[in-house]
Amino acid sequence: MKLDFSNINVLVVGDFMLDSFILGSSNRISPEAPVPVVLTKEKKIVLGGAGNVINNLYSLGCNIFPFGVVGNDSAGKMIIDMLNSINVDTSGIISDSEHTSTKKERIFIDGKQVLRLDEEVKIDINKYQKSIEDYCISIIENVDIIIISDYNKGVVSKKIVEFLIRKAKDNNIKVIIDPKKLDFSDYRNANIITPNISELERAANKKINDDYELELACKALIKENNFEFILVTKSEKGMSLIGYDNIFHIDPIFVENPDVSGAGDTVVATLASCLALGMNANESAEISNISASIVVAKHGTSTISLDDLKNNINRR
Repeated sequence: MKLDFSNINVLVVGDFMLDSFILGSSNRISPEAPVPVVLTKEKKIVLGGAGNVINNLYSLGCNIFPFGVVGNDSAGKMIIDMLNSINVDTSGIISDSEHTSTKKERIFIDGKQVLRLDEEVKIDINKYQKSIEDYCISIIENVDIIIISDYNKGVVSKKIVEFLIRKAKDNNIKVIIDPKKLDFSDYRNANIITPNISELERAANKKINDDYELELACKALIKENNFEFILVTKSEKGMSLIGYDNIFHIDPIFVENPDVSGAGDTVVATLASCLALGMNANESAEISNISASIVVAKHGTSTISLDDLKNNINRR
């Protein structure tokens, strides 16, 4: 199938944030405290969270409709400006003067992360329930698939998930969720959720030692929450797609010194795009695995490009 996502329309609901990176080196310890003095060489600010999902979708060529809440502060204004810069309609992004935008600042010394500074205040999404319902109703007929990017900052409530899934089913649209909450029942009836192995272990409340235990844990969660599939990302061990009658373990692609920042966003963006294009779940998961291998080879929160993806698929 030709990889052309230019006619794919994606609704992205989730937690928007800024990812900031300070890249430097150090050759001495501070006289003020036993900590390294970092000589800054480069600073980079990119969209994070649901914003990074959108960056990946944009790089693949999709059309994106975002919904989220940011603060009416410098970080929030930067998020909106960065979305506008890639021609994404930001009419679904609410700027709240009473909210503080989420920002994650990572400090690296010679390529290794040594510190992360977070600014965040959880949003009370209940006061925006009607806003998201109105926005969703206004565009649902133009949407091919829905991504819910939950970073547990408050936008993705159980009530909002239930509303989105109900509307999606009414319009024969799949819902893909990247989960962060411990209780997967908040995502009940989603088509696919995409936890990493640690998130799966927390939801299953057990250590998972091998693929057989992973299969059992996923099957139990699928039965309990009526998921169609669970796609588990396993870092250097590849991925596993588990469904009612489906077990598909995807071999890892070796990457030297991988940086997994934002890789889950790339996976969910690629998975949703391929599904909306008409691929089956196994094919979509396999291409998502290739996408992940490309972005973890890059430094910091990065995105997939369609040309890179096509070239890597052709090599296999």
